[in-house]
Amino acid sequence: MARPLDGRDVFIASPSGLDDERRTVVSAIADFNQSRAHNRGVVLIPRGWEEVPGGLGRPQSLINKVIDQSDFLVVILADRWGSNPGGNDGFTSGTEEEFSRAIELLADPDALLRDIVVLFRSIDPDRLADPGPELDKVLQFRERLERSKQILYGTFDSFKSLTARLDSVLEKWSEPLGPREPLEISIPPAADPAPVSATNDRLGKAIELADAGHLVRAELLFAQASEDGDPRALTEFARFVRRLGRLNDALSLNERVVADLGSLDERDASSDAYLVDSLANIGVIARKQGDLNRSIRSLREAVSVAREATTPAPTALAYSLDNLGHSLSQLRKYDEAEAFFKEALALREDTQDEKGQSESKRNIGWLLIRTGDFDGALRTFSAAVEADRAGGDKASLAKSLSGLGSALIKLGRSEDAVAPLRESVDLNRDLGQSDGVSIASGLLANAQTSLGDLPAAKEAAAEVIRESSESGNSVGAITGAWSLAKVARTEGKLPQALELFEEAIKSARATGNSALALSIEHDLQNSHLI
Repeated sequence: MARPLDGRDVFIASPSGLDDERRTVVSAIADFNQSRAHNRGVVLIPRGWEEVPGGLGRPQSLINKVIDQSDFLVVILADRWGSNPGGNDGFTSGTEEEFSRAIELLADPDALLRDIVVLFRSIDPDRLADPGPELDKVLQFRERLERSKQILYGTFDSFKSLTARLDSVLEKWSEPLGPREPLEISIPPAADPAPVSATNDRLGKAIELADAGHLVRAELLFAQASEDGDPRALTEFARFVRRLGRLNDALSLNERVVADLGSLDERDASSDAYLVDSLANIGVIARKQGDLNRSIRSLREAVSVAREATTPAPTALAYSLDNLGHSLSQLRKYDEAEAFFKEALALREDTQDEKGQSESKRNIGWLLIRTGDFDGALRTFSAAVEADRAGGDKASLAKSLSGLGSALIKLGRSEDAVAPLRESVDLNRDLGQSDGVSIASGLLANAQTSLGDLPAAKEAAAEVIRESSESGNSVGAITGAWSLAKVARTEGKLPQALELFEEAIKSARATGNSALALSIEHDLQNSHLI
């Protein structure tokens, strides 16, 4: 039986040379239509300059007519600004004119366009350190959007992360449309940043700018500070891009540190510390990407280097032990994981690291949940929440509240779990912790589903997908899709639930996370949908 679909046009703007990225956007839209949009009675239709026939007049004017008929605009930029489109309006590239036209349409009460997103492909650090005129125009444009704070923009470092960035955008664009309201957007002119002349000042200034939210200028300075391979600069640069959700870039920078320091005949305490840090971070990133085998290999190496270091580094060792325990527990190697968590706790007790002790106790609490000791987990997390409130550490409290909420759900006390989970979401959002928001929102979706509050559960699950897309956390995005599947199952929308379950399983397998795939498959089998 045929069903009506609400068609919504998505124009894809970019300079030449980004054919693969454009195809990725088209493919992402097709996959999203199949998995989610069609079930909502919506179809998103990709459009672009490719469909504009030749004819009289300026080519860009013909392209602009397609934008006039579109509902949404995706702009993709990399290291090229593009060629001059001609005309008398002073635009230096066709993409610039398309963006400007879209800004005008947003303000026009009679136009169709509703939203714009701009996505920038990440640039190799060596190229970024000396950008040249074309790339400089792209960076100036990105910096203007950053200061405007009115246009959604982001960066990506792979086709996979481009698709992840688009997922939350397409989710928003497929929702029911309310009345269209004109929107005035003001993009400030390019600014001339204050120069940083001394090389040794660049890293400190980059960290300062990153903390203040001036991300474009910070990235330029990180790249310049890292040119000579300084391990501290590379480590800080990796931490910076990881916060932006660019896990592949962070992986490459950490790999560079490992390659440089791992080849040394002799290392001092400083180089040992950087090597352990980078090996551990590779392990964490690999786990986020679903590659548990690589995660465990790298974390075991980090533990080995930390144990054999000439100068003991208990903080680095404990961090590596904790994360090794996390990765092992995802493979259900619970006894080994418990041993590493307890070793990390003992190290932190010896050094009187109270914040670290709280982290280790939470890890043991999560392990208790995985092994079915829900009462023990509740006691562990309740004590952690009490200690964190007394200590005033909001980041630690947010994590403990998520654990407490999970234990309560497992004990069948979902109603009691809602308040601590909402508090965790709010705290993580205030702290800018995307992964924390994702974890707490996923648990909140489960609690609200069990309570029958399905609209709230849907919103929480959508929040998981949005935040995981921002942070590049593929496991979080899969968990969000799983949460939506459970909501659809509870609503009685069985075909939609089956599609969402199968999408989550397929994604988990694609990342190599067999443990997560098996958990979702087990849930699906118990649902009697197949």
